[in-house]
Amino acid sequence: MSDIKIEISEPYFENQKFGICIDRIDYENEEIDEKHIDMGKLFCFFELSKLGVPKIENLMSSKNAGAMKWLELYTNSLREKYEQDWKKQPKRLILEKAEALPTLEDLKKVEEKIKKTNPKI
Repeated sequence: MSDIKIEISEPYFENQKFGICIDRIDYENEEIDEKHIDMGKLFCFFELSKLGVPKIENLMSSKNAGAMKWLELYTNSLREKYEQDWKKQPKRLILEKAEALPTLEDLKKVEEKIKKTNPKI
């Protein structure tokens, strides 16, 4: 069995969108496959606030810590899904609607629960 690891980058802001990269690193075959989760202007302006992320003056900038935190926590919540079935996950997931997505508060609760059960994370 090959030595495969999933790594999640820090959220970034470029080209008027927030993004995060998920890498599947296969050390045995020396291969890296990547997938992305993106939030564009429409999502940030009209949907993020529905998820408990406060609006700020420079909404579409790297100064939007709330958007960065939500994206990081959301991606971490998907880690197991990507680990279990990498091939079925889209190459680029573009978030468009807040419906069926967890709130910032819900994601923080999940993060706390994970930290309590696995302090190494």
